[in-house]
Parts: sequence; C-alpha cells; structure tokens
Amino acid sequence: VCCLSAGCAEQTQTTSASRPLETAGTEPAASTAGTSQTPEASSEPIETSEPQHFFTKTLTYDGAEYTFEYSLTSGISLVDISTEKEELVIPAAIEDSDGKIWRISKISSKALYYLSGVKKLVLSEGIEGLNPNFPIGLKTTLEELYLPASLQILGTGYENAEDFQGYLLSVKKGIYVAEDNPWYCDMDGVLFTKDGAMLLRYPTARDSLDYAVPQGTQMIASHAFDGSNVQSLTLPEGLLAVKEAALSGCSGVRKLHIPASVVRIDKGALPPNLTELSVSPDNENFYVEIEDGTPHLYNRYGELLYEPRTGV
Repeated sequence: VCCLSAGCAEQTQTTSASRPLETAGTEPAASTAGTSQTPEASSEPIETSEPQHFFTKTLTYDGAEYTFEYSLTSGISLVDISTEKEELVIPAAIEDSDGKIWRISKISSKALYYLSGVKKLVLSEGIEGLNPNFPIGLKTTLEELYLPASLQILGTGYENAEDFQGYLLSVKKGIYVAEDNPWYCDMDGVLFTKDGAMLLRYPTARDSLDYAVPQGTQMIASHAFDGSNVQSLTLPEGLLAVKEAALSGCSGVRKLHIPASVVRIDKGALPPNLTELSVSPDNENFYVEIEDGTPHLYNRYGELLYEPRTGV
C-alpha cells in the first residue's frame, strides 16, 4: 500500500499524478474504499511534463472533502477541507479507492480557514502539526478544538513557545489537549505549555467573564488574550513576564494589579482601557504615575510602557 504524507519531508522526483509520493510503511487509515463513502478521487496535474512538479487530489470521507497538494519543494500538504458538518473529526490518514494511503501528519491553517460552520474540531491521534500561517477561526464559528497526544508543533512549536502568536488560533469556548501530550496541556480549556509555565492562548468567548491566571504561570505569550471577553483579570505572584500584546485583547478589563515578581512588561502588553493600575510595593521594576486622571506605567529607568487609550 502506498503511504502519502501531508507535510512529508521525503520527496521523489519520479512522482506523477497517477502515482503520488510513496513512502515506506503503512498505518491505519480511514478507508473510503468499498463503502458508501467511496471517494470521487480527482487528480489535476498543473504541469504535463515529466517529472510531475505539482498536482492536487481531492478525497471525500465521512461528509467532508479533503484536498491534498503536491509540489517538489513542499511534498504532500493538506490544503483545504470542505464540509457542512458542525462537528468534524480529521483523520490521521485516508485510504483512497485505489488503496493508496494519504497520511495527514501536518495541517496548515489554510486548510481550516473557511470551515465556517464547524463548531467542534477534533484532530485524530497521529497528526503531529498544526501550523497557523494566518489566523484560524476568524472566519469560523469554532467553539472547541481538541488536540491529540501526537501533536508536537503548534505555530512555532514548544521550543520557541515564547514566539507563539496566539491570535492565529481563535477558538471561542476551549482548547483541549490529550493528557499524555508531552508538549502542551490545557487548564480548563486554556492552552499552556506542558509545564504550565507559559499561557499560550485564552479562548475568546468563555462563559465566565472573570479569570485568574493560575499559580505557576511564569509568562503570558504574545496575543494570548486577543479577542477575549474577560472583564476581570488577576495576575499571580510568580509571574515573570507579560509579552507584547499579551493582554491587549482584554478591552473589557478596567482594573489590573502587577505583582512583585514581574520583571518584564513589553510595550503594548496591557489591557488598553485601564482606569486603575497598581504595582506591588515590593516590585522595584515598575511604577505608576497618574497623568490627566489616567494611569501611566513606567519602568525603573523612566521609560513609558503603558498609557490607556484616549478617552478612556
């Protein structure tokens, strides 16, 4: 059985539209052959010369169409999913009517961008990467996202989690991670690195309007609260850093206290509409001045880090 990998690094220059990229080994696949869900597989070569440099193939499985793209530079990629279902489970592999296995190891956000009706999205075990190249969810109604234990690359990945761009992952109610995932975890639907040290993404429309960042959190990633409906936010003692734009999406938050442990607050990191801002007297890194009736935050060197929006 041929095994075709979305995002596979191995490539062969003898690949053609009728004989896509082949890799050794097999794994369980969501088969469409011999069922009522037999795919109408299509292969649309863009170039006719040999070797084939680019082609696409679409498979239909369980009420959704999956479009794969092959190029010599990128290998096999899953580039589009089309469905009218509200709950979608993306399989780790699909077997076509010819017995070829199309394995989905990494998913580009391009494939998810137009899933306008999906409310619950589940990535099956075996999927290793979800790479947001541009925002997921801005054109969707996505409420819940479930990530498998196998998922190890989310955005820039765990090793570079400080650079995670949370706005690329827009989910309303919760992001849930398999307990045995070694790279990520969730705490009540909020996404963290596995050690709980970095808060990566807060859902945009949770039922509760109050949130206390858990003890043990040391950093809040860039854009972690983009689009958030939070109106009351508590930062824990032990927090060390608030990255650029980390809390800028908390437009409903009016009061904030900076604990003694914080040593880094990037410009533009805080909620934009604060009317009250305080710093622990034990924190020697920052201080607040009231100017024109509004709080302004400075670092110990007198550099202005925060001023509320005009008119707040």
